[in-house]
Amino acid sequence: MIAAIIAMSGGAVPGTPTIGTATAGNAQATVAFTVPSYTGKGGAVTYRALSTPDSVEATGSSSPITVTGLTNGVSYTFQVRTETAYGVNSEYSAASNSVTPAVPPVVPPVVPPVVPPVVPPVTPPVTPPVTPPVTPPVTPPVTPPVTPPVTPPVTPPVTPPVTPPVTPPVTPPVTPPVTPPVTPPVTPPVTPPVTPPVTPPVSPPVIITCNGAPCDIAGGCVCFEGGAGCACP
Repeated sequence: MIAAIIAMSGGAVPGTPTIGTATAGNAQATVAFTVPSYTGKGGAVTYRALSTPDSVEATGSSSPITVTGLTNGVSYTFQVRTETAYGVNSEYSAASNSVTPAVPPVVPPVVPPVVPPVVPPVTPPVTPPVTPPVTPPVTPPVTPPVTPPVTPPVTPPVTPPVTPPVTPPVTPPVTPPVTPPVTPPVTPPVTPPVTPPVTPPVSPPVIITCNGAPCDIAGGCVCFEGGAGCACP
């Protein structure tokens, strides 16, 4: 029977896998290995992992194989062999490294601290102060005072007093006592005194300002405000 199976498999036993690294988990372990270069003639190939102790087995079609049902806290090693569809199996590989399954520590979920959203402070818009326009003070135009023209006073002409001519007294000639004929006395003509002409005083002009121009009201001029100005005869 065995000979017939070997004949069906091509007459050769499949190669033995090369053991790799075993990694422990929670009541299980993962066993890695390298498949052999020859796995028999045709047909499907299965790989079986076997634990020591407890002889817990698991199969798979490729590496790695996960072996479940282990006891946490127990140290295990593993071996792997090749199995063909014809029932021709290889030898078990060398033992793997020793691993001890364990319950992983319960790590509480890391809850990130709730950071409230940073709300930037609302800065009110800066409104520049409204500076009222600077209105320069209105300086009224400086009107120079109107100085009326200085009219020199009119000095009336000085008329020298008229002195009447002095008539010397007429002395009659001394005549020897000749009894002259009785001649009535000669009364010299009476010359009335000469009265110098009276020159009326000349009044100085009275000057006023009329519509911005001088106006002599003493000389008969009339000022028409807001009209023709100063009108003189």
